[in-house]
Amino acid sequence: MDHIRETIRSQMAEMNDLMKEIAAIDTEITAAAPHKRTKRMMKKTSQIETLKKDTRCEIEALDAHRKIILARQLHTLREITKVRGHDAIDANNTNNTKTSTYGTAGTTLEIPKHAIEEPVG
Repeated sequence: MDHIRETIRSQMAEMNDLMKEIAAIDTEITAAAPHKRTKRMMKKTSQIETLKKDTRCEIEALDAHRKIILARQLHTLREITKVRGHDAIDANNTNNTKTSTYGTAGTTLEIPKHAIEEPVG
């Protein structure tokens, strides 16, 4: 009977040691969890910042593309007015606009000076 008690005591001591190891590992895991969460959040934040930067670049590229298209359209309009024999610049105009008469109906098209750019490309 003493042999059985000794066996039970040794198994209990072994189990206590294992429980202490489990508690230590659990503490390490619990301590590491916030770090892992922080790391995950930092990664997501970085991804969001990259996405914002890419989106901003795309928007700027679209704006540049629109400016190029506008410059080409204005250049084409000037060429059309020259071909039709109309003067594209009205020197007597004092409100910072260039005036061009376009078409047979004699309509006047007012274009602000700051909107007229030389064609790109």
